[in-house]
Formats: sequence, C-alpha cells, structure tokens
Amino acid sequence: MRTRAMLSTFGLIVGAVVTVWGVPAMAATITGGDKGGADITVADGDVLSGAFTNVGTFTVPAGVTAQIEQGTPFSLEAEEIVIDGTIDGSGAGQAGGPTSAGTGVDGTAGSGPGAGGGGTHGPCVHSGGGGGGGYGGVGGMGSTDSANGGEDFGGAGGPTYGTESGTDIAPGSGGGSGGNHCSSYDNTDGGAGGNGGASISLTGTVRLNGSILADGADGEDGATDPDFGTPGGGGGSGGGVQLDGTLYLEGTISASGGDGGDAGPGQFAQGGGAGGGGRVKITGAADTGAGFTMDVAGGAAGVGTGDDTGAEAGGEGTTHVDVADIVEDAEGPVAQDVVAEDGEVTATVTDVGTGDSDLVGAMLVVGDQEVEMDAVDGAFDSPTEDVSGSYDPPEGDHEVCIVAEDAVGNTTETCVEVLAEVTTSAPAPAEPTEPAAPATPVEAQPTFTG
Repeated sequence: MRTRAMLSTFGLIVGAVVTVWGVPAMAATITGGDKGGADITVADGDVLSGAFTNVGTFTVPAGVTAQIEQGTPFSLEAEEIVIDGTIDGSGAGQAGGPTSAGTGVDGTAGSGPGAGGGGTHGPCVHSGGGGGGGYGGVGGMGSTDSANGGEDFGGAGGPTYGTESGTDIAPGSGGGSGGNHCSSYDNTDGGAGGNGGASISLTGTVRLNGSILADGADGEDGATDPDFGTPGGGGGSGGGVQLDGTLYLEGTISASGGDGGDAGPGQFAQGGGAGGGGRVKITGAADTGAGFTMDVAGGAAGVGTGDDTGAEAGGEGTTHVDVADIVEDAEGPVAQDVVAEDGEVTATVTDVGTGDSDLVGAMLVVGDQEVEMDAVDGAFDSPTEDVSGSYDPPEGDHEVCIVAEDAVGNTTETCVEVLAEVTTSAPAPAEPTEPAAPATPVEAQPTFTG
C-alpha cells in the first residue's frame, strides 16, 4: 500500500499553502513536481503552477478558488481529485496583445497559434478594433469603419488549432489590441486584447461538484474621448480542459471565448472581435449528474459606434466525450489454480470479472498461521497476480486458505483441502525354516511261521 504524507508548510511548496489540522494557511504559489503520494489541500487564492504527478488526494474545498498561473499549463495526476470549490484558469493562457505605444499606429497581435490580429490605424480617428483569438472556434474579426474606404481594417480573427478528439490539449490564444488614434486627440490608445484561457488536465478519480474554468478574457474597452472614442481590443479564446479517469461529474466546466471590447464613446469608434470557444475532452468512465454542464461558446462581439461594419462574434468551441459507465467494484478477488505441496503454495489471484480493480495483497491462512504472500513479479499493481507463500504443514489433513484484497478494500477467502499422505506397511517376509531331515529307512524284518 502507498504511504501518504500531508504536505506541510515546509519543503515541497513555496510558502504555507495547505490546511493543517484545520488551520487555514496563507495563499501561495504551489509548484508542480512529483509529490511522492502526498495529499494537497489548497487554500483560497492559491496559485497552481506546472505539472503535478504522484499526488494522493488533491482537494479544492467548497468556497475556495485556486488560480492557474498565467502562461503555464496546469496538469495533475492524482489518486483522487475532489473539486468542491473552483479551479480558475480564466485568462491564464496565451497573452493578449498590449496597447501599442505611440499615436497613429496599428494595434498589437495577441500570442499563440490562434492569435487575433491588431486593428489598423486610420488616417487619424478611424482605427479598427482588435481581432479575437481562436482555438476550438475561430476568433471574430474586429470592426472596420466602412466610411473610411477600408483604410482602417479591424484585426483578423485567429484560426482554430489542435484536435477535437485527440489527446492533445492547449491554452487559448490572445486577442489583438485596437489601433491607436493620431495625436490630435486627448485619448489615442486602442483597447488591449484579452488573454486566452488556461490549459487544465486532470487524471485520476475526479469528483467535480464545483467548477473548472478556462474562459478567455474579454478585450479591453476603448478609451473615451470628447469627440472620438478609440476601438476595443479582441477577446481571448477559451482554453482547454481535459479529464481522464473515473469521473463523477456534477459541476461545471467552462472554456468559453472572451467578449470583444466595446468602442469608447464617440464617433467612428470600432468594437473588438470576440474570442472563439475552447476545447473540452472527457474520457474514461463517468457518472454524469443532472447538474453537470459544459460551455465552449464563443464570445460576444464588441459594440462600435458610427458607420462601421460591426465586429464578429467568436465561433463555438468543441467538446469530446468518450466514456463508459462506471462499474462499482463490490466484490473481492478470487484465487484460482491453487497448488499446495510440502508447505509451499502457489496460485493466481484475480479481480477480473469481479470489479477489475488492482490487487493490493494476499494472505495465506492455515489454522492459526497467517503469512503474507508474495507477488511473483515483485509488486501487487494489476488486477491479476501470480502469488506464492509457504507455511509449516500440520499433521494430518488440513485446510489452506488464501485471503486476497483489491484496491477498494474488497476481500475474498478461497480455501482448498490438503490431505495428509498415508503410508501402508508391507507384511514382513516369513522367517526361513530348516528343511526336514530325511527319514531313516527301516529294514523290514522277516517273519517266520511254523
């Protein structure tokens, strides 16, 4: 059996991040790595960073929100993952395009393979809105001022990437910023693009009663000017969420696109394009409750003013669900092909067909003798194991029993009767006798008569 240790405020985590004996610790950044089977309980505001492996039980309590570090994909492999609160990776994916420096310049494209483009600047005040980022769905194009002869195009919407049903998962891409006005006005900066949503991958027994969020961030609204508002930035695309294992799903998974930024109040101001939806992939075995929801909608387009073509909404993302029903394991493993001879016992122990859980051990029981059996391959780590053990044979007939246990605690006893060997003695050979002496001949005497 695996030995677990609760992570404390020392060693594996930067700062005090776990709840120890009911005392809440301060929020901190929890970094990934091999946790050696330790349990992790996050506190409100903790930031999760990187890839976590070999975790015992990972818990997000009700009322607690754990953030994903921006720009760093989060993955978790644990025996059990309990999410009663929220894992929030909204806006924690690829960065959106910042507002460009200077006046009368184009906006800046976002980051990532589905980055939204920056809006182009107009002759002075007709700059285009930023484009939305794409991932599972395409990003929306930023708004263009059609009255200006097409010189101030909105930023292009970002393309899709990745697969709908493969094992890949990725963060969402950032939206582009709006173009900047010329220096003749008080406010010239277009709105910044929104970040994409995070990449979140969970593997193990997952109990989702709360929320997993990987939404794209909204594009920033344009600035207000007494005469001409500036364009909005493009929204970031939704990120990626991947769950694999034994899944009990009652909560919410969301990887929706961010909205495009609205134009600042004033004439000829353009809205930003919206981010496309992300990707959600669920595989393994699942028990899906009535309250379970998934959202990969594209964002809403930013609103412009004046004579514009209108920014575009983001495209719908994708969901892929390929799961079997969960079969609860309520039966223990059984021992087969038991051979007991001269105090040595071998057998095959299996949970296949009785729950299919991995085995954790087997005990040899003979009378008051109890002996732990060995897995022939060196470890109990699969649903079927060849086992061996030895005992001190008692006199006479006796019963040999094997008690096997699976990973969920089910046990079954299998017994066989061992008969004592009985030896029958052959009769002793007869003692040899001396041969009888030959008879002495008697000479006949003549008889006379007168």
